[in-house]
Amino acid sequence: LAEDRSTVATLLVVDATASMAYPDRTLGKWKAACDVAVGLAAVAHTSRDPVGLVVVSGDGMRQLPPRTRRGIVGELARALDDVTPRGSRALAPAMSGIRSRIRVAIVSDFLGDADDLRRRAGEVAAAGGEVHAIHMVADEELDPPARSFLAVDPEDASVARPFVAEARPAYLERFGAWRTELAASWRAEGLSYTVARVSEPASRVVRRVAGAALGMGRAAPSDGRRETR
Repeated sequence: LAEDRSTVATLLVVDATASMAYPDRTLGKWKAACDVAVGLAAVAHTSRDPVGLVVVSGDGMRQLPPRTRRGIVGELARALDDVTPRGSRALAPAMSGIRSRIRVAIVSDFLGDADDLRRRAGEVAAAGGEVHAIHMVADEELDPPARSFLAVDPEDASVARPFVAEARPAYLERFGAWRTELAASWRAEGLSYTVARVSEPASRVVRRVAGAALGMGRAAPSDGRRETR
C-alpha cells in the first residue's frame, strides 16, 4: 500500500471515565481500549503522521500534542499506563479547538455525552477532518450473568437497580437497540463507527479501523494535496 499525500495528524481521544473500569475485577474494557489506542498510534506513526493523545477522566484532561518524533508511541503507551479510569466527565470538550485537517479516533464506551460528542465530531468532519468512533463493549455487557445482582452506575453510585433473571431479556433488547441507534447516528453524520468487543484481539480492531480510514481517504474529495492509490 503506497500513499502520496500531505501529512495528516492523528489525535487519539481516549475515555477514562469510571464506566471504562469494567469489569472492576479485571478492568478489561480499559485495558482493551489502551491496546487499541496504542495499536492505532503505531499505525499512524508508521505512516509518518504526527500522533497525539487526549485522555479524559474524572480528574480532567491529559493532553500530548501530535508529534512524529521517535518513541512517541511508547510515550503515549506510558501515559495510558499511568491512568486509572475514574469519575465522570464529558468527552465533547476534548474535541474543541481541533483544526479541520486532522484524523481523530475516539475510543470510548459512549455511555456519557454521546450525542454532544457526535455533533462535535460531525462538525470536525464537515470542516474536512476525519473521525472514527471505536465503541468498546465488554462481554459481560453483551451477556450478563443469569443470577440476580445489584447493578450500580459506576459514575453515579446513587443510581442502582436490582438486576434479576426476569429482567435479562428486556435488558438485552434495550442494550441491542441502543447500540444499533448509536451506530446509525454516527454513520448518518458520515463518520466511521467500529464496535470493539473486549475479548476481540486489539490487532483485529485496529485493522478494521485502518481499513475504514483508507476507505474514507479514497472517498474524500481531492484537494490537490492528498491522493491514495
